[in-house]
Amino acid sequence: MKSEFAWEETPLLDIERSAASARPLRWWSTEQLESLASAATAVLRTWQADWGVAMSYASNQLAATPSLAAVRCQPAHELAALSGRYGQSEWSALQVDGQSGGCWWMLESESSMLVQASNVDGASAKTEPSQGLIAALLTALFGGGPAFTMPGTPRKASSPVAEGVADAALSDWWTQLRHWLGALQSAPNAELTNPMCRLDALPVPLLQPWSGTAWLALDWCGHVLHLLVDFARVAHVLGVPSTTSMHRAGTGGGARDEPLTAMYSALNGYTVFVQAELEPVELELGLLAALRPGDVIRLPHSLDAPLLVRTHDGELLCEAFLGKVDAQRAVELLPRHPPRSNSGL
Repeated sequence: MKSEFAWEETPLLDIERSAASARPLRWWSTEQLESLASAATAVLRTWQADWGVAMSYASNQLAATPSLAAVRCQPAHELAALSGRYGQSEWSALQVDGQSGGCWWMLESESSMLVQASNVDGASAKTEPSQGLIAALLTALFGGGPAFTMPGTPRKASSPVAEGVADAALSDWWTQLRHWLGALQSAPNAELTNPMCRLDALPVPLLQPWSGTAWLALDWCGHVLHLLVDFARVAHVLGVPSTTSMHRAGTGGGARDEPLTAMYSALNGYTVFVQAELEPVELELGLLAALRPGDVIRLPHSLDAPLLVRTHDGELLCEAFLGKVDAQRAVELLPRHPPRSNSGL
């Protein structure tokens, strides 16, 4: 009996297309995320001590007391799920070893999701994403009121000396952060960051589930500095392989590549219940109660209509016609067709 069933018309991909579109599933355990948060806290504390920046905490954002860590770390796909809150935020790429895309940052204030520093004339400084950081540093280092002003509200000009100290402190922060992420050489401050982009314009793999990207929220000068760190940078910081579908931890703490297995071979040891069904029929409750062995029920399933092949949870896989193989009943699988209208009893 020749089958006309076409695999490309089912939800399953053939082996070649599966291999071409396959990607490793990368994730970090809770302990690894906590280790990453602790490492980021150490970098932050070192920088704060170097520049005399007070360890202030952003209320209602991170820890409310100094006894708790100043960095929160979780999988980055959880950020994408908060598009209602962060959808309008703008992110800047941090260059590491001359390459951007491995780390993105955004500064959040308590009063405004998207921090927009204003210059002395009150004009929005959106083209200079670091200006919000400079404003926060000026307040943390020298006081003088809130670090951020709403767009259109002039910010009091600081002295050139204060501006220079804040700029040097920010440059040193980027340098320490880049070295922590694995940079081998320094870069001019102007080359550390790229222009901003919206959350929905970030590289798609960055926020996908199982990407291995980590989302860190740092208590930075009383505000929240958000970092998105990709899988490769996180693995460098932790110094250990992640839990991934394509790598497995070895005895020495290293990683060894596991060859991919054909899908059908990998799934060969699992079973699933599949059933071939006729079109359903509706019966009045009284008629159902009166049925006896030998009664005949007319079904809405015509003789030339195929059966419906479904999984245990009711998902329609394909259609089929009855047949036989040797002394056993069998079905010939067919591609799915649009639903047919049912006739009555």
